[in-house]
Amino acid sequence: QFIEQEKPQYITDEEGESYRYTHPYMYKRGLDDKVIDYFDIGFDKIKQAITFPVKDKDGNVLFIQRRSVQGKQFLNDETKLKGETLFGLHEVYKNLIWIEEVIVCESPIDALYCWKHRRPAVAQMQASPTLTQIELLNKLPITRIISGHDNDEAGERGAQKLGKELKNKMYFRINFPEGKKDLNEFTNEELTSGFDFSLYGFNRKNI
Repeated sequence: QFIEQEKPQYITDEEGESYRYTHPYMYKRGLDDKVIDYFDIGFDKIKQAITFPVKDKDGNVLFIQRRSVQGKQFLNDETKLKGETLFGLHEVYKNLIWIEEVIVCESPIDALYCWKHRRPAVAQMQASPTLTQIELLNKLPITRIISGHDNDEAGERGAQKLGKELKNKMYFRINFPEGKKDLNEFTNEELTSGFDFSLYGFNRKNI
């Protein structure tokens, strides 16, 4: 007798509709209406939090990540799926025709801020990537991967872990200007004019 694999329970559009409100915090963090609409960013009135629909490669919403507007904490749905996908992965696949490189961030806010400036990005939703997330990046038909992990010890550890596991990718680390902790603190000019990089190396597969 074969065991049927449990099918994932996707977030319905009806639930998504209940969060489709804008909040001043979105603009305070540098987002604009275009990126808010494209990624369907919303607001949960009950939990007083910005909502980020986290999708799989095919665009199915696996869960909602929330960021409180009253504090700095992220609130995840009761799910183990956070480490199984990357925020922004679906949108990267939708735009492969023009994307030449992808920035890997920690938080969805950082990734969205990059997209606003036409710098495609995904977010791990944590400091250190899981092996599943790294495998998703390895499968991307894009050679240049850029570490936009936060400018702190946890971010550096996450960047190094990613670099050790990437295969057949050119891997770069953004050199942050002094005093800046994450990409959301970059100016518009700094994001559009280009980054100061450190080349981590070209990772090849073992035979």
